[in-house]
Amino acid sequence: MLETTYAATLSSWAMSRVEGILDLVKKECSSDGGRPFAWARENRPDLTEKLAVEETRVHEAFEKVVEDPSLVGEFEAACTAWKDVLMEIIRAYREVKGVVRTKNGQENTGRAVTAGSTGNERSRGAAVFSIHPEAALNPEIVLIASVEELRSALAEVAAAGVCGLDTETAGPGKKGGLDPYIGEIRFVQMAVPAAEGSVKSFVADMYRVKDFTPFWEFWNDHNILKVLHNAKFDLKFFRKHLGRRLPPARLFDTMLASQLLACGLDVGSHSLAACCRRFLGISLDKEERLSDWSSGELSESQIAYAARDAAVLLPLAAAEMKALTAEGLNRAAKIEFDVVLPTSELEYAGIPFNRDLCRKLMEEEDARAGEVRAKLMQELAPALEQGIFGVREINPNSPLQLLPVLKALGVDVPNTMDDTLRLMYPDHPAVRALLEYRKCEKRLAAFLRPYLEAVHPVTGRIHAEFVQINKNGVGRFSCRSPNLQQPPREKRFREVFAAPEGRKFVVCDYGQIELRIMAWLSKDAKMVEAYRKGLDLHTMTAAMTAGVSPEEVTKEMRQRAKACNFGMIYGMSAKTFQQYAKTSYGVDMSEEEAASLREAFFRAYPGVAAWHRRQKAFAQANRFVRTVSGRKRKWPEGKDFPITQAYNTPDQGTGADVLKTAMFYIYRSLFSRGWENVEIVNSVHDEIILECPGDLAEEVAGLVKADMEAAWYDLMGDEVPIEAEPVVGTSWADK
Repeated sequence: MLETTYAATLSSWAMSRVEGILDLVKKECSSDGGRPFAWARENRPDLTEKLAVEETRVHEAFEKVVEDPSLVGEFEAACTAWKDVLMEIIRAYREVKGVVRTKNGQENTGRAVTAGSTGNERSRGAAVFSIHPEAALNPEIVLIASVEELRSALAEVAAAGVCGLDTETAGPGKKGGLDPYIGEIRFVQMAVPAAEGSVKSFVADMYRVKDFTPFWEFWNDHNILKVLHNAKFDLKFFRKHLGRRLPPARLFDTMLASQLLACGLDVGSHSLAACCRRFLGISLDKEERLSDWSSGELSESQIAYAARDAAVLLPLAAAEMKALTAEGLNRAAKIEFDVVLPTSELEYAGIPFNRDLCRKLMEEEDARAGEVRAKLMQELAPALEQGIFGVREINPNSPLQLLPVLKALGVDVPNTMDDTLRLMYPDHPAVRALLEYRKCEKRLAAFLRPYLEAVHPVTGRIHAEFVQINKNGVGRFSCRSPNLQQPPREKRFREVFAAPEGRKFVVCDYGQIELRIMAWLSKDAKMVEAYRKGLDLHTMTAAMTAGVSPEEVTKEMRQRAKACNFGMIYGMSAKTFQQYAKTSYGVDMSEEEAASLREAFFRAYPGVAAWHRRQKAFAQANRFVRTVSGRKRKWPEGKDFPITQAYNTPDQGTGADVLKTAMFYIYRSLFSRGWENVEIVNSVHDEIILECPGDLAEEVAGLVKADMEAAWYDLMGDEVPIEAEPVVGTSWADK
């Protein structure tokens, strides 16, 4: 046991040594992106070859040191030599390009740097960190009722360089104030540090001020750090009142910071009150949260409540900043804060929706569901009880009622889950009828009906909610009310998402991003080579696992290899892989065949197998893993966890890092071009959808492709190439 623990610790140390070098290099050439290494590949093959040799040496030394601790010196020497070559490439690139670094690490490109800016940042930070949490509960309150007073307050905010920002909104009914198309901002609260660790809160009554234009300069001031809680809510209302896309801004979202710091653990709520308890140890009174904010005169209690909500954001952000730094999450936090603006945009813009086509599909599916239900009851009839008026039907949606009936028909299954039925009794007529019935019901209950119900009465579009950080800690977006990320793949269902007349969709996704990330993570030589040469990885896997040439690979062999690639990079067992291949790709195989194919895959890609071993050792020893941004997923002490999570989290989480960075790049590009009539309208795990004028579609497609690929290279470097593949069409179905 002691030897196992020691080996795991050693593996953890070795991996952290490698990651430390990568972090150092990324920091050193952060403004260069991947250009030094792309330049070296084209112009300095000697350095590129030298780097490949040293990388191989590091991988080999890593494998050895985990098995034999006496080889630590050899591993350290390999790491040092590798780092030296990396830095040599960066220096050579800069010498040729004429880029010089100043003593403090800034890049001198002829652009003036404001003297004292670093000191100003430090003084602003010191002011925020000096705020007493209890003082934030009793801030100095300054009421604002005119444009002149608002401008004066905003000038003080600009001088402070940091602002706790919150809004109180109002609208008709219970939820009108939550909808930017129906509700409006009543109060804007801005909190700034004051003397001796206190806080001043400006509370602007916009019913009296009436003019939001002074806020445009506020949002354009990049020297102001805006601190909000659940920022996208407030951003949508500001977008409404300003009537235009907000500029990319320096944001800190205390809710997202709390969710990121949870690292996938259940720490409870991430509401403002919960965060104040968890990080500051103070109790925040939220009694006025649901009060009426639309009345002409508001109570002192409401005004104090509004002022406090902004004031506590400053010490809360300070506490979370310390925690983010301690957890190594600053880079991941920046990605999340940057993507808040594009996320608020896609929620505000909504996605266009064809209601008439949806109603037609519902009628067809309703009729089909009735036919299939009748067929299902016919198949189940021999096992159903006879009543006075004939066979007593059961509820086919109830597993408790369904399971004994299926068993009476010879379908001996432990449960009625689709995958179980499809794997064990794929050809049984009752099973086929049940699966078809469920398919119809799901289309109606999970997609068509919720879509139609979600159409907004003002815009005629669907404005879903996109959750940036879901509770498992992977980092992928999730979507609800309704879920727009997983509609049925059939063309007729995706056609309901169609651009209005004169406009187009640009749908752009990454090609095989999960496999490319695995190539990057594992450094598997064959996998990396395949992507660098533009080969089809599925065909290559089929050839290597079957022992044939790529030219001999059939369509069926490639499909089997495709299932193998996506299953094995996440370490599926043979049994799980057998089920996965059947249910996801329609590939039948025995468990023995699945085991044989699994072994063949890891023989073909030994780098992936080695990475799995390292990840397993690291995760079991440290109970966390990271993505490329440093995003962390933890597991509770004393509880087992599926080891496959240690494989898929760094891969899928890194994909989320890349996609979110791409969304920010696209948003930034749209803002800089002034393309107010081009909007992000949906985001899936490897795909971004924009809506734009038809005559601008090809130009938008080129921009989206460039920004998505730039996001990859900025985060991942150029070791493994990427390709973003845009399609212009009239509906989502055209992709």
